[in-house]
Amino acid sequence: MTAYHPARDKDEAIRDLDYVIRLSQRHQRLYNRVAGLMRFLELLGGSAGIAVAISGSPSTLKIAGAILAVIACANFAFDPSGRARDHLRTGQDYRKVRARVAELDQGEIDRRRNLVSEPDYIEGLRAPSWNEMMRTHGFATSVRPLSWWERFVAAIA
Repeated sequence: MTAYHPARDKDEAIRDLDYVIRLSQRHQRLYNRVAGLMRFLELLGGSAGIAVAISGSPSTLKIAGAILAVIACANFAFDPSGRARDHLRTGQDYRKVRARVAELDQGEIDRRRNLVSEPDYIEGLRAPSWNEMMRTHGFATSVRPLSWWERFVAAIA
C-alpha cells in the first residue's frame, strides 16, 4: 500500500522559498562573523608579534608567529568571506524568484528554485531557519525542538 501524499500547492512552494532565503541569510551572517573574528585575531597576532619583537624575547616571538601562521592558514583554507559571498548570491537568486511568485504557478516556482545553485549548508542552521519561517507564516505549532548545537549556532548566526 502506498502512502497518501497530498498535492503540493503554491503556498508550500512559497514557504520553501522563504525557508531557503532565511537559511542563506543565516549562513551569510555566520560566515561574516567568522571572517571578522579571523581578521581580528590576525591583527591581534600581528600586534603581539611586533610587541614581542620590540621586547626582544625570541621564544615568545616564535610562539606568536606560529599562532599567527595557524590563524592565517585557517582563514585561507576555510575562506569565510568567500562562503558569505556565495550565500549572499544564493539568497539574491532566491529573492528574485520570490519577488515574482504572484505571476508564477507552483510548478514554475519549483522549477526556478531548482535552477539556483546552492553552496554547502551547515546542518545546525536548518532547523532554526525552518522554525523561523514557520512562525512567520503562522504555523507556530509546527516548529521543531532544537538541540543544544542548533541553539548555539543559531545564537551566533
